Amino acid sequence: CIRDRYQRRVHGVALTLGTGVGGGVVSHGLLISGSRGMAAELGHVSIQQHGPPCGCGNWGCLETYASAKSVRRLALEAKRKHPESLIFKGVTDDKLDASHVFAAAAKGDSLALQIMERFVNHLAVGIVNFIHIFDPKVIVIGGGLAKAGDPLLQPLSARVAQLVLPPYRGNFVVELSQLTSDAGILGAASVLLQRGVIKDAAAAAPKSKL
Repeated sequence: CIRDRYQRRVHGVALTLGTGVGGGVVSHGLLISGSRGMAAELGHVSIQQHGPPCGCGNWGCLETYASAKSVRRLALEAKRKHPESLIFKGVTDDKLDASHVFAAAAKGDSLALQIMERFVNHLAVGIVNFIHIFDPKVIVIGGGLAKAGDPLLQPLSARVAQLVLPPYRGNFVVELSQLTSDAGILGAASVLLQRGVIKDAAAAAPKSKL
């Protein structure tokens, strides 16, 4: 209904899954920026105290489990025991990335499916924490890894529903972002609009010289 669609826009959490994990939180229609504009470093929330080291200097950050780098790391760590995996077919280690894991998982490769399961479980743990903290109506998943589509979204949504506290169930949806390369610039424009730097979106658009 219209009311639900409106609430999704004004209460939401966004995660961008790429080389790292980026995030943003909107509450009551406003971007939460914190006292210095540094709020919502969601990728650097630790979900495992004794987990892998993160580039930020912490340990077990969500980014170390739910980024393209983490998927690649898991694949390479498993290669010695599973060299026959479709993940490694026709690609050298230096060219290997998360897309090879997702493609192999789509073909039913055992190792790739195990890596996907670990990835989904850790991402779900992070999302559940954000649901409990921010009580959003929608969690939007964007970035390069979101291109995996339903094979990622369906198990992720199911795992989140399993882990979240009962009072939150049925009050949110997990969705894939409909924005691709324009997401960053549209987000920046929305911040300028929110802060009154520009008055409307048309004013922010580049003027044609034709």
